[in-house]
Amino acid sequence: MNDTDTLRLIINILTFMMLLMALGISSAKIVPQMIRFYQIQSVLLAFIIVLQAFDATQENSSQVNIENFFLMLLPLILAVSIEPLLARATVAAPTQKKSTIAATLRQFIHWKRNIAQATPIWLKHSAPQKGRVRSLIITLTLTVIAYIIAFGLIEGNVSRANSLAVSMTLLLLGLFTMGQKEDIISQIMGLLMMEHGMFLAAIEVIILPDLALIFVISLFLYIIITLTILVYLLPELHRSSGSIEIEDQKQLKG
Repeated sequence: MNDTDTLRLIINILTFMMLLMALGISSAKIVPQMIRFYQIQSVLLAFIIVLQAFDATQENSSQVNIENFFLMLLPLILAVSIEPLLARATVAAPTQKKSTIAATLRQFIHWKRNIAQATPIWLKHSAPQKGRVRSLIITLTLTVIAYIIAFGLIEGNVSRANSLAVSMTLLLLGLFTMGQKEDIISQIMGLLMMEHGMFLAAIEVIILPDLALIFVISLFLYIIITLTILVYLLPELHRSSGSIEIEDQKQLKG
């Protein structure tokens, strides 16, 4: 087994581990579990980006693509910041005034305190036991469907087909998570999991480098929008309704 084969094997293993984390997110009973699985998935994606850069170097005998190391920072930033951002959104008091930049920065300084205050709220919004078997069956079915479609579309390249299958699975499970969970935090986690699926497709499946770069740039803008939602929109929703439940957002307090 040469170096290229070894790299592809490691990438395939990490990709499969991303799939396991996606299954964990979609079937997690409580929000803290979803966050942990997402953080692990983000780190796995960062490793895949770096290894993919070295794999491209092995194939093309060119210098290591520096862009990949820049792209690696995106999932790592989200892995580190996701819990403090969600905690801040969760503990935003209904009586507080609207956020200012200075107030936002002050709250980030107290991120440990925010997490400690948010954790009991997250634990209260656990997934109901009823229907968990049905949810597991649905997630496994979606995974099988993704693999059937991916290997039907890509023939002769098992590694690329596997990456496409995992990308599609992350998209489907992200949608499923948003459909079955009733709190805003889980909705965001579903969106972020879909973003991981698109990110993986961009770096592993798309063959044309220019097209992949354009796709990743658009993903970067998508991440910026997501962070804006996490930093500003979610806290305002919680201040207006006093809840993280989707149902409670239908009657916002002015």
